Amino acid sequence: IDVRASESYQKNFPKASFINQDIACITEQQFIERLESAYPDYRQGKVAFSLCAPCQPFSKNNRHRLSTGDSRLNLLDACLKFIDHVKPDIIFLENVPGMKIDKQVGPFSKFLQYLEHSDYKENHRIINACWNP
Repeated sequence: IDVRASESYQKNFPKASFINQDIACITEQQFIERLESAYPDYRQGKVAFSLCAPCQPFSKNNRHRLSTGDSRLNLLDACLKFIDHVKPDIIFLENVPGMKIDKQVGPFSKFLQYLEHSDYKENHRIINACWNP
Protein backbone atom coordinates (compact mmCIF):
# COMPACT_ATOMS: atom_id res chain seq x y z
CA ILE A 1 0.00 0.00 0.00
CA ASP A 2 3.13 2.16 -0.01
CA VAL A 3 2.87 4.77 -2.79
CA ARG A 4 6.67 4.97 -3.20
CA ALA A 5 6.95 1.19 -3.51
CA SER A 6 4.13 1.24 -6.06
CA GLU A 7 5.85 3.93 -8.11
CA SER A 8 9.17 2.10 -7.96
CA TYR A 9 7.60 -1.20 -9.04
CA GLN A 10 5.70 0.40 -11.91
CA LYS A 11 8.82 2.21 -13.08
CA ASN A 12 10.83 -1.02 -13.08
CA PHE A 13 8.06 -3.12 -14.62
CA PRO A 14 6.10 -0.75 -16.87
CA LYS A 15 4.21 -3.54 -18.66
CA ALA A 16 2.97 -5.14 -15.43
CA SER A 17 -0.49 -4.44 -14.10
CA PHE A 18 -0.33 -3.15 -10.55
CA ILE A 19 -3.11 -2.69 -8.00
CA ASN A 20 -2.04 -0.36 -5.21
CA GLN A 21 -4.60 -1.39 -2.60
CA ASP A 22 -4.82 -3.52 0.50
CA ILE A 23 -5.14 -7.08 -0.83
CA ALA A 24 -7.64 -7.91 1.91
CA CYS A 25 -9.99 -5.29 0.42
CA ILE A 26 -9.69 -6.35 -3.23
CA THR A 27 -12.58 -8.51 -4.32
CA GLU A 28 -12.16 -11.56 -6.50
CA GLN A 29 -14.18 -9.79 -9.20
CA GLN A 30 -11.91 -6.71 -9.14
CA PHE A 31 -8.84 -8.91 -9.41
CA ILE A 32 -10.21 -11.00 -12.28
CA GLU A 33 -11.39 -7.92 -14.20
CA ARG A 34 -7.94 -6.35 -13.85
CA LEU A 35 -6.22 -9.58 -14.83
CA GLU A 36 -8.40 -10.12 -17.90
CA SER A 37 -8.03 -6.46 -18.93
CA ALA A 38 -4.23 -6.54 -18.68
CA TYR A 39 -3.75 -10.09 -19.99
CA PRO A 40 -6.84 -11.14 -21.99
CA ASP A 41 -5.20 -14.40 -23.12
CA TYR A 42 -3.72 -15.33 -19.75
CA ARG A 43 -5.33 -18.77 -19.82
CA GLN A 44 -3.53 -19.60 -23.08
CA GLY A 45 -0.14 -19.90 -21.38
CA LYS A 46 1.43 -20.64 -18.03
CA VAL A 47 0.33 -18.46 -15.13
CA ALA A 48 2.64 -17.68 -12.22
CA PHE A 49 1.69 -15.91 -9.00
CA SER A 50 4.45 -14.26 -7.01
CA LEU A 51 3.40 -13.54 -3.43
CA CYS A 52 5.06 -11.69 -0.61
CA ALA A 53 3.23 -11.17 2.66
CA PRO A 54 4.64 -8.37 4.85
CA CYS A 55 7.67 -9.69 6.71
CA GLN A 56 7.43 -7.41 9.76
CA PRO A 57 5.16 -9.71 11.80
CA PHE A 58 7.62 -12.60 11.32
CA SER A 59 10.98 -10.81 11.48
CA LYS A 60 13.37 -11.59 14.32
CA ASN A 61 13.98 -7.84 14.54
CA ASN A 62 10.37 -7.23 15.60
CA ARG A 63 10.09 -7.51 19.40
CA HIS A 64 6.31 -7.92 19.10
CA ARG A 65 6.36 -10.45 16.28
CA LEU A 66 3.56 -12.91 15.98
CA SER A 67 1.34 -10.62 18.02
CA THR A 68 -2.20 -11.88 17.55
CA GLY A 69 -3.41 -8.29 17.06
CA ASP A 70 -1.27 -7.80 13.95
CA SER A 71 -3.62 -7.95 10.95
CA ARG A 72 -0.66 -8.54 8.61
CA LEU A 73 -0.27 -12.08 9.97
CA ASN A 74 -3.14 -13.31 7.82
CA LEU A 75 -2.57 -11.40 4.59
CA LEU A 76 -1.34 -14.59 2.93
CA ASP A 77 -4.87 -15.95 3.38
CA ALA A 78 -6.19 -13.05 1.28
CA CYS A 79 -4.39 -14.53 -1.74
CA LEU A 80 -6.23 -17.84 -1.57
CA LYS A 81 -9.41 -16.57 -3.20
CA PHE A 82 -7.38 -15.47 -6.24
CA ILE A 83 -5.43 -18.73 -6.37
CA ASP A 84 -8.70 -20.66 -6.12
CA HIS A 85 -10.18 -18.89 -9.13
CA VAL A 86 -7.15 -18.60 -11.42
CA LYS A 87 -5.41 -21.88 -10.49
CA PRO A 88 -1.92 -20.63 -11.41
CA ASP A 89 0.61 -23.16 -12.65
CA ILE A 90 3.29 -21.86 -10.31
CA ILE A 91 3.07 -20.05 -6.99
CA PHE A 92 6.21 -18.39 -5.68
CA LEU A 93 6.19 -17.09 -2.11
CA GLU A 94 9.00 -14.96 -0.72
CA ASN A 95 9.39 -13.97 2.91
CA VAL A 96 11.66 -14.23 5.95
CA PRO A 97 12.59 -17.48 7.78
CA GLY A 98 10.49 -16.41 10.78
CA MET A 99 7.33 -17.06 8.78
CA LYS A 100 7.88 -20.79 9.39
CA ILE A 101 8.08 -20.32 13.17
CA ASP A 102 4.68 -21.84 13.95
CA LYS A 103 4.73 -25.13 12.08
CA GLN A 104 1.26 -26.25 13.20
CA VAL A 105 -1.18 -23.37 12.85
CA GLY A 106 0.76 -20.37 11.56
CA PRO A 107 0.09 -18.60 8.25
CA PHE A 108 2.78 -20.52 6.38
CA SER A 109 1.54 -23.88 7.68
CA LYS A 110 -2.03 -23.02 6.71
CA PHE A 111 -0.82 -21.95 3.28
CA LEU A 112 1.02 -25.26 2.77
CA GLN A 113 -2.10 -27.17 3.85
CA TYR A 114 -4.14 -25.21 1.33
CA LEU A 115 -1.65 -26.07 -1.42
CA GLU A 116 -1.75 -29.75 -0.51
CA HIS A 117 -5.56 -29.84 -0.55
CA SER A 118 -5.57 -28.00 -3.89
CA ASP A 119 -3.32 -30.62 -5.51
CA TYR A 120 -0.23 -28.41 -5.66
CA LYS A 121 3.19 -29.87 -5.00
CA GLU A 122 5.28 -27.72 -2.70
CA ASN A 123 8.97 -27.25 -2.24
CA HIS A 124 10.15 -24.75 0.32
CA ARG A 125 13.50 -23.88 1.77
CA ILE A 126 15.43 -20.98 3.21
CA ILE A 127 17.70 -19.34 0.65
CA ASN A 128 20.49 -16.95 1.53
CA ALA A 129 19.81 -14.06 -0.83
CA CYS A 130 22.73 -11.96 0.34
CA TRP A 131 24.58 -10.34 -2.53
CA ASN A 132 28.31 -10.42 -1.94
CA PRO A 133 30.31 -9.23 -4.96
